[in-house]
Order: sequence, then structure tokens, then C-alpha cells
Amino acid sequence: MPELEQEKIKSFYEYLEKRIQKKQEERSAPGIDGHSKNLLKTEIAEIKVIFNAFENMFLENRPKLRDLIPEERKPIEKKTSMDISEKIFKLINDAERGDAPSQYILGLIYLLGDKGFKKDYAEAVRWFEKAAKNNYAKAQYYLGLVYVKGMSVKKNSIEAVKWFKKAAAQGHVEAKVALNKMSS
Repeated sequence: MPELEQEKIKSFYEYLEKRIQKKQEERSAPGIDGHSKNLLKTEIAEIKVIFNAFENMFLENRPKLRDLIPEERKPIEKKTSMDISEKIFKLINDAERGDAPSQYILGLIYLLGDKGFKKDYAEAVRWFEKAAKNNYAKAQYYLGLVYVKGMSVKKNSIEAVKWFKKAAAQGHVEAKVALNKMSS
């Protein structure tokens, strides 16, 4: 495997580790309310799902990269490619059947494809839209970001505000912050 690809993969792995650590620090900050703690807990769990799937891909599909994973993070039992395939199939199947959290996770996977994986903003937008229309606050927030940044869609602050407001109405903290930034 080319050294550049190994570096990209290692970089993405480190990025996920840092995201988990940052969210855990935010969760333990003094003065944070219970609702925000629960939101952060859910975000940490979602990042860990991606993190664990990423580790499993290393272990199954790229055994030479096993050395990039710190020893304490390696699973005790090696997952089979069938286990991974079944999980991916289930995620896609659930998303296609209308499960908003699965749709959101697929959107994230396509959105975060910039660290050694193929990113596809159009697919990310498609899955975020489905989850957002199912009233899933996190997808509504990310859909707002997509419109702010113009990722596979034309920049549209009106659409961004619409989705941020829907997420904020459900208590999504980052959506509230985004609305405040856009209004100032």
C-alpha cells in the first residue's frame, strides 16, 4: 500500500480520536445542562460507531495497516468481513426503509469521505434530506450547514436558516449557535 494512502488513513483515524476526545471534554465542562450532556453523549456514540467501523475495515480489508491502530484500541476478537458486510447492509437497509438515524449516519459517512475515503456531497445531501424530513434534528443541522457552505447545492441562507430553526426547535445546541452567528 502506498505510503500516502497510509498517511491519509492514519490522519482520518487520528481525526476521529480527537473528535471523540473533544466531545468528551465538552460533556464534562462545568455548567453544562443535562440536555446538552445527552446530546453530546449521542454525538460521541455516533462518532464511535464510525470509529469502530473504520477500525474493522483496517483489520479485515487491510491487515498491513493493523500497526496503525494503537494496541489498546484493537478489538479482542477479529470481526469477519461477513459481520462488517451485514452491519453495512443493515444500515443501508434501515436507511432505505426510512430510519432517520440510519439515514443521518449514511449522510455523515458520505460527508466525511475526505480523509482517505471517497466523499460524495450529493449523496450526503440526499441522506441528510431524508432524515431531516423525518424530523431528525442532527440531520436538519447538517442540512443547514450544507446550504451555508454550498456543498453539492447552491448556497442558500434562507434554506440554511429554515433547517437550523427546525433543529434548534428540538434543542440542538449547535443549530442554535449557527442561528446566532447568522443573525449577527
